[in-house]
Amino acid sequence: MAVGFFTDKQYKPSDEEIIGKIGGAKLFWDELIEHISKTGKCKSELIFYGKNYGWSLRFKKSGGAIASLYPGEEMFTAQIILAPKHLDKLSGLKLHANAKKTLAEATLFPEGKWLFIKIISRNDLMDAKKLIDLKCGSEE
Repeated sequence: MAVGFFTDKQYKPSDEEIIGKIGGAKLFWDELIEHISKTGKCKSELIFYGKNYGWSLRFKKSGGAIASLYPGEEMFTAQIILAPKHLDKLSGLKLHANAKKTLAEATLFPEGKWLFIKIISRNDLMDAKKLIDLKCGSEE
């Protein structure tokens, strides 16, 4: 199963279609976009990551990815890649069950861990913000 809902490379979804699909999670979507934009001072673009991921709203700063948001049904998934230097600073973060489980189950690659956090609750949103703050704070 793909991470995101929109998996047809030939069909780039409109903002209206994305909002229609994430439904009740629109409030979290908007809040996280605003947070990333302020925290990371970055650019965003809708990009296709392949059939296993689909279309994503990607945020980049100075060439590096901050986060990618994959629309789903009544939710969305936030992808945050934490480099080893970020992982070393995780001990001070208080995260909720979903983020802790995602972190524990994520494969460790040489470039760090790729976290795919499903945003379905306020706790998930707050944890994604904390992880983005950690990532952006250590890149200064």
